[in-house]
Parts: sequence; structure tokens; C-alpha cells
Amino acid sequence: MKKIISALALGLVLIACSDTSNRSLQDRFSAFLNGKTEIVAFGSAELNTILKKSDYANQPKIGAFLKSPVSTLKNSLNLDKPAFYAVEGPFEYGNPKSVYVFMEVKNADSLRATLTKNGFDLEKSGDMDFLQDGDMSLGIENKLAIITIKSEPYVGKDLLADAFDRSEGDISKGKIHDILNKKSDVVMGMNVSSLYETSNTDLNSLPKDKQNELKAMLKDSYIENLVSFDNGEVVFETKNYFSNKLKSELFFASNSSAPIVAKLGQGSPRFGFSMNLDMRKMQKFMDSYSPETMDALSEELGGPFAFAMMAAGNDLSQVFSGQFGFVMMGDPEQGDAMVPDFNFHVGLAGQGQQLGKLAQSLFGSSFSQMDLSKDGISAFSSTQYASSPTSKLSLPMGCEGFGKKSITAFLNLEGLDMSGFDLEGEAKLIELIKYATFEYDLNGGRLVLKAKDGKANVLKQSIQKLIQELEGEISGLTI
Repeated sequence: MKKIISALALGLVLIACSDTSNRSLQDRFSAFLNGKTEIVAFGSAELNTILKKSDYANQPKIGAFLKSPVSTLKNSLNLDKPAFYAVEGPFEYGNPKSVYVFMEVKNADSLRATLTKNGFDLEKSGDMDFLQDGDMSLGIENKLAIITIKSEPYVGKDLLADAFDRSEGDISKGKIHDILNKKSDVVMGMNVSSLYETSNTDLNSLPKDKQNELKAMLKDSYIENLVSFDNGEVVFETKNYFSNKLKSELFFASNSSAPIVAKLGQGSPRFGFSMNLDMRKMQKFMDSYSPETMDALSEELGGPFAFAMMAAGNDLSQVFSGQFGFVMMGDPEQGDAMVPDFNFHVGLAGQGQQLGKLAQSLFGSSFSQMDLSKDGISAFSSTQYASSPTSKLSLPMGCEGFGKKSITAFLNLEGLDMSGFDLEGEAKLIELIKYATFEYDLNGGRLVLKAKDGKANVLKQSIQKLIQELEGEISGLTI
């Protein structure tokens, strides 16, 4: 009797473990991704949260048009759960080979009725209802809806059936699992290995042993991207899940003391950009995986640069220290007529001093001041903003990290009237921005777009702005 009870208990456990009918939407999508090496990007989007943040229902121009279709959608699909998506390579002219979207069905009968009402004919294949319309297909099975878009001819029924079958397999673990568990308005994971495998680049012309070495390095490497639309700002955050081998080869460097700032003169810049690179690692990486780059670069730039590189044996680390910086000052004088002043610094290594002297003799007269030191060469278009022992750069608010990470940048638009810049369409959205900051290093990065209106959600502000611009373009009509 004990053996019978034990056998029954074990059977029930196995049945429970193998039953996927009650599996969550995220787990079904995770299982779909497992082992599908063609997927280069995947993630989720909180559709209901995004709709709420846009405040679409209360937008006087579009609320009346959107309320009904959104309400119908909410009756059919569970928008309280995120929609999951996957993008399959290779890319042709910027378009992916395939796109998959997974959504939880709230009311299958309502969804079928809505599709039929809109002229779509559903077919039956086993437990799946499906339709195909051109390059788009939709399948419904129990509480799961899968949408596929494929750029080349395909049989929608077969592609959907395979996707449903895969969703019942073992869920993904490791880094894919970690990325799928992240919560944000939009989450996107990029499989670096799959991106390389499905891309047609110059790397494919490397010797076979180098290609295999690169594949091993990129294996199990991912990039996580999170996008959050908040009151007064948009935040893009990136986290690198790189293999230890890839981390050891990359040439991003950081310096918490930001020495580049002291070499960029004084004043209140509108725009700034800086880089800190480990030039020895960079040279080693190029020698291994892009040996033709240096020859092409020397040929393209020519002149003093080519001479300096030849003297340094085509070794960048013998010419440059890895510190680069640029800042721009100035306000528009009349509309889009801007006469900016700018400063820059290029860090030079031992062999680079000769390049600095050549640059000083050739271009020194084009600047109000150009200084060459053991650290590098600095140039200033106006002595008003040149380096001074008593003054330094006055960085805009939110730019305190400038120069500290491997790549940093900022754009300060506060106080500028952008209306005179002949911007059109979506470009007009820049008029909402107060400032933008960007930083990136080996671990990841962060881009923040700060709005002039710090109280309203940026999605709501953007929609209002686009409606305003649309009305202007079709003047004489009322939306």
C-alpha cells in the first residue's frame, strides 16, 4: 500500500509539473524563447500603463476616437498584463525577419467577434483559431494570443502552431529569465550572440579561428534596456550582461575625478561630449577582430594623422591617451542663426606629441588659443572660454557626472527659444526638452530626457504637442 501511495503521489507531481494549461503568459513566452537562437531582441511593454500615462481618454482631440477601440480591446485582451515581443534576425534594410507578440486573452469569444466584425475570417486547426492577412497572422488558443509578422512568404498556421508548441516547453533560465522579470514601461533584452550570428558584417570575413573565438566570447551575452515614461522625464537605462571574456576584452575606461573637465576651459556650455578609452585594449581588440580598420582610418584622414600613425607603427595607444572632450557654448542670435564657441581636448601619448605640433602649426591660426602640453592638445575658439587657473566649466544641472564614465554627454536647452529652428513633425518634440544627459561604461548606461514641464507625464505632453503640430499642418481643418 505504501508503494502504491508513493507511486500515485509521484505521478500526481509529474502530471502537475508537466501541465502547462495554467502557465503564466510570461512563462509561456519564456519557454518560446528557450533555445530559439534566431531571436535577437525580446521583452515586454506595459500597454495599459502606457495608455494611462498618455492620458489619452482626456485628450480633447483624440479621446473620443480612442475610447471605443481601446475599450473593445480591453474587453478581449488583458491589458493589465504586459505584452511580450520577440524580434528575429537577420535584418534586411532595417526590417527584421519576423516579429512575435504574445498577449493574454481576457475573453476569447469577444476577441473572435471583434475580429469577425472587422472582416477577418478565422479558421480552425486543432485547438487553435487563426487567421492570416498578408504578412500578419494571429492565433488564439485558450488564454493565449500570438501575433506574427514575417517579411517573407510563409504559412501562418504552421508558424503559429510552432510558436504555441514552443510555449509549452521548458522556460528559459539565467539572463533571459532575469531580463523578463524586470518591470518597466518597456523592457528589451538583446542577445548579442544571436545578433552577431544573424548579421552580415565584415566580421564574417575574419579567419575561421577568429570567428570561433568571437562566437565563444559573445556566447551568453545580453544587453538589458529599460524605458520609463515619468512625470517630467523619460529614462532609458541599459545594463550589460556580458561574458567574463567579453568584459576583459572591451576597452571602456572610467575616471571618477573627471580630469577632462579641467581641460575644457570655462564658461557655461550648452552641449558637451567626452570619452575615456583604454587605448591599449582598443588597439588589441582591433588587431584581433578588425585589422583593416587602422589602414582605412589612416587612408581616410591622411595628412598628419597618417604620418603619426606610421611613426607609431599603426598603434593608436602610442598616439592617443584615450581622453577626448568637446563642449559648445552660445545662444541663437536670430532664429536658427547660431554662432557657437567651442572648446576641445585630445589626450596625446608620446608619439602623439608630433601630431599635436603638426596640428598646432596647421590649424592654430583658426582658433583664438591652442595649447599643447604633455597631456594633449586643447583648443578654444574664443579666449573668453579658454582655460584659467581661477575659473572652470559651469556644468548645467543634472550634468554632474560629465567626464566620469567612459562616454558622457549632455545637451542643455533651458532658456532657448526653439520655435525659430524650422523644426517639423516629430522633431518639434525637442521643444519640450529642458536638458538631456547620457552616460555609458562597461556595466551599462543611462539616458535622461528632462522636460521643461516637470509635473505632467512626458507621454501626455508629447501627444498634446503632436496634435498641436498636426493641426498646424492641416490649417483650416479642425481635428
